[in-house]
Amino acid sequence: MPTLSKLREEALWGALESTAPPLSIPAWLSMLSGRTPGELGVYGFRNRTDHSYGRLAFATSRWVRVPRVWDLLGQAGRDSVLVGVPGTYPPSPLRGSMVTCFMTPSTDVQFTFPADLRDEVQRVTGGYTIDVAGFRSDDKARVAQQIFDMTEQRFALARHLATTRPWDFLAVADMGPDRLHHGFWGACDPGHPHYRPGNAYEHVFRDYYRALDRHLAGLLEVLPDDTAVAIASDHGARPMLGGLTTRPSASRSPPGSSGSPTMRAGRSATGCCGPASCTRRSAASLPT
Repeated sequence: MPTLSKLREEALWGALESTAPPLSIPAWLSMLSGRTPGELGVYGFRNRTDHSYGRLAFATSRWVRVPRVWDLLGQAGRDSVLVGVPGTYPPSPLRGSMVTCFMTPSTDVQFTFPADLRDEVQRVTGGYTIDVAGFRSDDKARVAQQIFDMTEQRFALARHLATTRPWDFLAVADMGPDRLHHGFWGACDPGHPHYRPGNAYEHVFRDYYRALDRHLAGLLEVLPDDTAVAIASDHGARPMLGGLTTRPSASRSPPGSSGSPTMRAGRSATGCCGPASCTRRSAASLPT
């Protein structure tokens, strides 16, 4: 990957520690607001709406009650362009342009700010892809193709907006690597119990990251020479080999242990995020 390699050679880089929990929504919100999940009150994709165990709601942009980078920049008279940044649906006003994230239910709803940007996005992309549906499914040929196509489209849109809209801050989030890891880890990792040598998707990680590197190069080409570039991952990935689930005990519990859960083993999964490796991602930045 020559583009990422060059960034690393010419910049500062190092390991990043994700949030606790290491999930995309709280991690991106923390990264762009400087607040912890505890301060934000957002711990995952769904959060409790009260102090009970039953009332859950999706964490949307309406849950965010603190300024993020683009809010502070807007107050200072600076413009921002956001593409796919998690935690931006539904779209909210800003000084600049916004295309919302993978939490957007579909392109049938309003997913841009300003509102009239929506038609431009659809025209430039030929039909914008919010996310890859069913990325954990067994329909691997479809999932792989849609992941590659989504990333290509995301960077094409980023190049278009970077060259047609004013900006002092440009943020682009691509969900392709996450969907790839969830869907194909068992096909690519020789240490995974689902791995089979010579399978049709044995090299899909390699092929995808080579393509991603080319798309990144294309974006960097259209940025001003004095642009400071930062690349970061919100969390890591690893196989989850087995697990434990809990459930209330169906048998009579002894005194003093009422309500204690029993545990049972779970199946192995592919491409799941685990805390043991979620701090192992790198960041790079080009000097101004």
